[in-house]
Amino acid sequence: ITEAAHAKIRMVVEAKLAGARISDEYDGETIGKDQLQLTGETGNLCAIIPIHGIIGKGVSGIERSSGMVGVEQIEADLDSAMADENVSCILLDIDSPGGSARGIPELGDKIKMANDQKPVLAFTDGQMDSGAYWLAAGSRAIYASRGSEVGSIGVYIPWADETKAYEKEGVSVKVIKNKEGTFKGMGLPGTALTPEQEEHLQKRVQDIFSDFTSHILAGRKVSMDAMRGQSFRACDALECGLIDQVCDFETAVRDCLMLDPPDLLA
Repeated sequence: ITEAAHAKIRMVVEAKLAGARISDEYDGETIGKDQLQLTGETGNLCAIIPIHGIIGKGVSGIERSSGMVGVEQIEADLDSAMADENVSCILLDIDSPGGSARGIPELGDKIKMANDQKPVLAFTDGQMDSGAYWLAAGSRAIYASRGSEVGSIGVYIPWADETKAYEKEGVSVKVIKNKEGTFKGMGLPGTALTPEQEEHLQKRVQDIFSDFTSHILAGRKVSMDAMRGQSFRACDALECGLIDQVCDFETAVRDCLMLDPPDLLA
C-alpha cells in the first residue's frame, strides 16, 4: 500500500477508537457498495469488476469504513464472470492504493488463470498502486487514464518503537518467554526489535517482494529501476512498460470486448 493511504487508515482508526465522528468520505454504509456490472450484447458481454479502495482479506466494518475492499468480494465477482456463458471478457476497474499482502498473491494467480480462459484487461482512472498493480499484472493488458497513478511496487512493514514513550511514563516492559523463542513476543508495545527479529522481518519483506516482481515479470518487460517503490504518471508508466495504453474508460471497455479469446488446447 502507498504510505499516504496507510497514514489515512491510521487517522481513521485512531479517530474511531477515540469516539470521534468519521467524515462522510469514510461512511461504512456507503463504501464498498460497488457491484459487478455487465455491458455489451448478449453472448458478448464485458464483466466490469470494481476494485475500489484499500484491498484486504476478511475486512471488518471499521475497515470498510476506512475505504477497504475485500479480496473475497473481488474473487466472488471473478467467479460470477467466469461462470456466465454470456461474458466473453473481463475488465478490472481499479482505483486503489494497494493494501495488505495477505490474499493478494492468491487472487493475482487466480486472475492470471482466468485470463487463460477469458481475456482480462485492467484499467485505472485513479490509482493502481502496489497490491492493486499486483492484481492488474495478471491481466492481458493494462490501461490507464492520463491523470492516473501507477506503480508503487514494493513491500514494507511499519513498526513503531514505543520504548522511549514508555520510558517517559516510567514504564519498563519485560517479556518472559522460553529460551528458544527468539521471535516470540516480537513487537509487543514497549519493546524494541532485536537484530535477529529485524533480520527476520527483512527476509519476509524480501520474499514477498520477490514473489511480487516475479509475478509482474512473468508477463511484462519492466526494469527493476521501475520497481523501487515509486509511482508514475500514466505517460511515464507507459514508457517504462507498466501499462500498455493511455486512454479513457470507454476505450478500455471497447478494447476489452474486441480481445480475442485465448487459444484453447485439447
